[in-house]
Amino acid sequence: RFEEVMIVTLENTFEGNLLLTTHHIYFRHIGPGVNVITKEPFTPPEGASSRFKLSRVTEIYGRRYMLRAQALEIFFADCHELFLNFLGGHKERNRFFAKLRNSCKAPLLTSPKSLNPRVLFKK
Repeated sequence: RFEEVMIVTLENTFEGNLLLTTHHIYFRHIGPGVNVITKEPFTPPEGASSRFKLSRVTEIYGRRYMLRAQALEIFFADCHELFLNFLGGHKERNRFFAKLRNSCKAPLLTSPKSLNPRVLFKK
């Protein structure tokens, strides 16, 4: 279980809890979301949650959010993407990435062994 996680979309941000199982990623909304453009809060439906199948994951990349290397972008086979910002920092993001790679039954097609750009581009 990962707390203090934010889903970021082009229009909104949602804070909540993330649960990683062997077959799915579950996200449960906590509190109101925020419109990125107008900064106005809005309330998602009561008990709103999202489920993402790990069997559909194709790529995972470490990203920056607000100039901090604490986000992860997950791409799915059905052309959807999930941008997760870990408010706990890069250590929390790396812990989630390690658990996703090691303990879950996700047939990742391409996934770097490290999220550090220096390691990725080193020849």
